[in-house]
Amino acid sequence: MSRRISSLGILGVVALVALFAIAPAVGAAPRAADAKTVSMKDLKFDPQTITINVGDTITWQNGDQTEHTATADDGSFNTDDVEAGATSKVITFNTAGTFAYYCKYHGGPGGKGMSGTIVVQAAAAAQPTAAAPQPTAAPAQGSTPTGSIAVSDQAVKDGAITISKASISQDGWIVVHKAGPDGKLLLTPVIGQVQIKAGDSSNVAIKLTEAVAVGAPLWPMVHIDEGQKGVYEFPNGPDVPVVANGAPVMQEIKVTAAGAPAQLPRTGGEDAPIGLVLSALALLVAGALLTRRMRRA
Repeated sequence: MSRRISSLGILGVVALVALFAIAPAVGAAPRAADAKTVSMKDLKFDPQTITINVGDTITWQNGDQTEHTATADDGSFNTDDVEAGATSKVITFNTAGTFAYYCKYHGGPGGKGMSGTIVVQAAAAAQPTAAAPQPTAAPAQGSTPTGSIAVSDQAVKDGAITISKASISQDGWIVVHKAGPDGKLLLTPVIGQVQIKAGDSSNVAIKLTEAVAVGAPLWPMVHIDEGQKGVYEFPNGPDVPVVANGAPVMQEIKVTAAGAPAQLPRTGGEDAPIGLVLSALALLVAGALLTRRMRRA
C-alpha cells in the first residue's frame, strides 16, 4: 500500500513539473515583429490598404521606371525618394491607428492620385483565433485605361508643337512636361495641355505657355480626365498618367527650332536695309557739299 502511495506521489510531482514546463508555451508569448512589403507599380501602391500589428515594419519596392515616395498625410513617416527598381528604408509602426499616405510626385494628401492606407492594430488585436485574410487593393473603378502616343523632334511653330498620333481608351489629356535644372522630367508645372476624346487623334496641336530653348527636351504624356471633366487635376487630383509596362505613356522629344519673332516686312529684298543706309549717307554728303558751296558764294 505504501509503495502504491509513493508511486502516486512521484507521478504527481512529475505531472506538476510537466505542467509548469509547458505553461509558457500555451501562454501569451511576445509576438515577433512581422515585415511587410508594399509594391510601387503602375503609379499605384499594392496593396493599396494593408493591415499590420503594432511593432511590424514595412518597406516599399519600386517596380516603376520613375521615382516615388511613401509620405504620410500627417507627416508621421516618409521614405524619401525611392529610385526605380530600389527598395525603401524600413519604416516601423509602433502606434496603433490608421495612417493615410501618398507619393509626393504622383499623388496628394486625402487619397489623391497615387495614395494608400496603413491600418495598425493594437497588441490585443494581434492574436486572432483564426487567421484573417489579408486585405487587398481596392478594386479599380472600371477598366484600366490604355493609350499610346507618337511624336517626333520638331520646331516650335506659332508657339505650339504637334502630336502626330495619340490614342486613349477614355476621354483624357495630352500634357507637355518640361525638364528641371537637372535635366530630368518635371511633372509640375506643365507647359501645355489639350483635351482629347476616347479613341484615336491625329495632328493634335498643343500651345506652349512658355518659351523653350533649342535642344531642350519635352515630354508629351497621356493623362486621363477622371475628376471634374474638362479641368486638368494632376498631381492634386485623379487625372493620372496612363501607364503601360510600368511607365507613363509618353515620348521624349527635342526642340529643333524655337521659332523667330515676327518682323516688319522688307520691301526691297534681302539687301534693302543696306541700300537704305547707303542712300541716307549719300543724302547727308550731298547736303554738306551744297551747304559748303552756298557759304563760298
